[in-house]
Amino acid sequence: MLSVCKSGLVASLVLMLGACGGGGGGGGGGNPAPSGPAPTYTLSGTIALPETAAVDSDTNDGLQSGRVRNNNFASAQAITTPIQLVGTVNVPGAGPVGVNFAAGDADDYFKTPLTQGQVIEMSFVGGTGADDVDVYLVEDGTGLLVGSATSASASKCIQIGRTSVYYIRLQATQGAALYNLRISAPGDASCSITSTSTDPIIADELVVKASARATSTSRAAALQAAGLQSVDGETRGRPHLLRLPQDEDQRATGLARLEHWHRAGAAPRARNTSGDFPGRFRRARRAMETLEYAKRLMATGLYEYVEPNFRVEMLATYAPTEPLYVAQRWSYQQINQPSAMDRILGLALPPSTQRPIVAVIDSGIVNDHPDLQAQISGGYTFVSSSSGALGDGDTPDPNDPSTGADAPNWHGTHVAGTVAAIDNNGKFGAGVAPQALLMPLRVFAPGKSASSFDIVQAIRYAARLSNRSGTLPARAADVINMSIGSSGACPAQFSTEIANARAQNVVVVAAAGNGAHNDLGTAAAVSSPANCPGVIAVGALDARQQQTFYSNSGPTLRLMAPGGDAYQSTTGTGYSDAIYSTLGSFDVSGRTPSFGPLMGTSMASPHVAGVIALMRYVNPAISPTDIDTLIANGQITDDLGALGRDDTTGYGLIDARKAVDEAIALASSGVPPLGIVVASPASISLGSLSSSATMELKLTAPGTETVSSVVSNSAAVTVTPASIDAITRLGMYTISVDRSLLPLGTSFPTLTITTSTRGFNVQLTVIKAATAGSSTASYGRMVVQVSNATTGAALGQVIVSVTNGKYIWSIAGIPAGQVRLIAGTDLNHDFFFCDFGEVCGVYPDTADSIAVTGSMNGLNFAVAPTGTTASDLAMSEVNKQPPKQQPKIRVIAGNAP
Repeated sequence: MLSVCKSGLVASLVLMLGACGGGGGGGGGGNPAPSGPAPTYTLSGTIALPETAAVDSDTNDGLQSGRVRNNNFASAQAITTPIQLVGTVNVPGAGPVGVNFAAGDADDYFKTPLTQGQVIEMSFVGGTGADDVDVYLVEDGTGLLVGSATSASASKCIQIGRTSVYYIRLQATQGAALYNLRISAPGDASCSITSTSTDPIIADELVVKASARATSTSRAAALQAAGLQSVDGETRGRPHLLRLPQDEDQRATGLARLEHWHRAGAAPRARNTSGDFPGRFRRARRAMETLEYAKRLMATGLYEYVEPNFRVEMLATYAPTEPLYVAQRWSYQQINQPSAMDRILGLALPPSTQRPIVAVIDSGIVNDHPDLQAQISGGYTFVSSSSGALGDGDTPDPNDPSTGADAPNWHGTHVAGTVAAIDNNGKFGAGVAPQALLMPLRVFAPGKSASSFDIVQAIRYAARLSNRSGTLPARAADVINMSIGSSGACPAQFSTEIANARAQNVVVVAAAGNGAHNDLGTAAAVSSPANCPGVIAVGALDARQQQTFYSNSGPTLRLMAPGGDAYQSTTGTGYSDAIYSTLGSFDVSGRTPSFGPLMGTSMASPHVAGVIALMRYVNPAISPTDIDTLIANGQITDDLGALGRDDTTGYGLIDARKAVDEAIALASSGVPPLGIVVASPASISLGSLSSSATMELKLTAPGTETVSSVVSNSAAVTVTPASIDAITRLGMYTISVDRSLLPLGTSFPTLTITTSTRGFNVQLTVIKAATAGSSTASYGRMVVQVSNATTGAALGQVIVSVTNGKYIWSIAGIPAGQVRLIAGTDLNHDFFFCDFGEVCGVYPDTADSIAVTGSMNGLNFAVAPTGTTASDLAMSEVNKQPPKQQPKIRVIAGNAP
């Protein structure tokens, strides 16, 4: 319990007498006045710290013990993990007046070894609603920026993608903030952003889309002030590319002018000097400045979105080195494709039936491959030539230009063949949907990454929307397949253009990513763009119908399909369990068509894209929403894993026969399928900080299913209706956890939702951190105060420093009566302790007050960071202000920190 007032919210303490229950006054309050001198007593005890407790080494408290600056790479504070660290950051002139106020403490750097699967979680709170703190992750060995969290949210995270030594930079971009930095043990938490081993963004490039609410004149003025150049010119309604200044001083000036622009005349603050970035970190500096440019330009309100130009990779992995010419029987049988083809052939559809088009956004295609040549319908190449590191230019030809020197893996050709290779031509193999046509859209130069800017152009082209090429296909694609990905949350440029594509009746399918090590117990979040709204994210199964060791997991995973495992051979054919499809190869005569194995979620995604093409073949009118509903209802899948949808296998394995049957039935009836009850979010992580979360039970489409019960399998978890319909019981529920009933470490309680027709589970993740003392544990100086239980008047106070992981305190002169005892930090030096985001604790934690009838010792209690629960942060996000607090209790005058 971290509350002081009976109503249960966190208290704060400042430099003058105040009250939790109102009223100031002197020492006695509600105690009867004695007839003579009143006896006083001494209270004493120990405040225990969690073993993971730590404090920023340069908070705004000028009297902080052992204070050392940690504001650049050279002075980075060494930390060990797991850790729960509290600290402060501020730009010059922002926040409470303390040691950092004038010059600022905009950056805190930390250095630590981190293991794959650990998660960096940072939550912050400011005082104005405009405060902001970003998180950057730089790998020590390479000097590269390998992760960032720069959204406007007050809670940010990065999951570690590989074991290494890292620098963590927390940067205040506006205002001042108290922050809580937690780094979990491997597997203790999850995050949608996973660090990479290479640059995740293309430094010095921004992808922007103009806002209709601002004028081009205003945008031109902002770009000129910031030193930004338009690469391809602004065109109404579509994204375009901006280039940052190349000179470091010009970039610093441009950032300062942008800050001046969006802060409505506030004086620009000093920028970092090159001395803060040793030579091996200069690439990281450029990447971080690109992200800061994006944030500041977005804050001008002139653009619908402003984002970096992300690097995007092909997702096939572990390709065998020698070709294997084998049948594709096991993977097609796994999705019931032969039965689906029997059903379609039995319909005897006329030759004039429209063939669906599948756009394959990838590395291009071997356009003279006999299994593909007759299937190709148009296509284009979007490969920016503006950046020498990336491109070979745009062209109407989507042919894969790789040479033998490029050592290509023919990724796009392999994916295209799985979708729609022609059948019955006596050559190599067949695709899932040989009735479909292919629209190859190349976004990769040989041996290079793709850029997010090029990918959004390809999405728009496939959807028959205006794009950089100035041309449109004769017909929009029915399905887009993207067997590509990058770590991190879905960028606005992807989500916007995917939504635009769906509005054109295009179904979007993408690979979930190959970043996991499920064989070692380490999961990875679904990649972008698969994690974007409206995308069908596909994970991979092996020939035994088990999740592959590499397949990513998470709340956005929708379906599973064969992705293969080249390290196994279980099908009885003598060949590996990889996925076999069209390829190219080189011999003395040049490029020749070929056929062979790859594995990855890249191979799983086109299985699903092909099935959806079959659905469009038998029912051209079926919509993306219809397909979403059929997936959520479980009508076109075979359930795997836990009952109902789960983070490991989504809604289950795609079943081509079920999908074709449902599409035919929908075409016959013309009535959309009934919706079913689903939970949003589909899984909930409370981490180690949050004590509550919300869950919505809703229908995927109009339907008759209702909720019967929501039951937890753990006594520590309670479910309370917050706002639900009295009859259907659909609506919002509050999930609360009492960690005192849980063991230390990570627990996985389960909610079982029973409906009028079925049941399904929602997985919870709750972490209870250890509370044992540690000789190195510290939260900075601690204020301990005794107050009158009735009036809230302060009776005594002491400020203590940590000793061997403990605060030993003693307060004399306390009169008899009912008192409250509270302890907390004042790291931001605003003369309030236990402020929102500070460390706080009370004694006792089971009652509102204690009775003082004599001196008392052994008053031992614990403290912890406060005000970072999910509900608190959600309210802060809505109001852009810290959550409401009880009336504040002040530090006694003359005894202030």
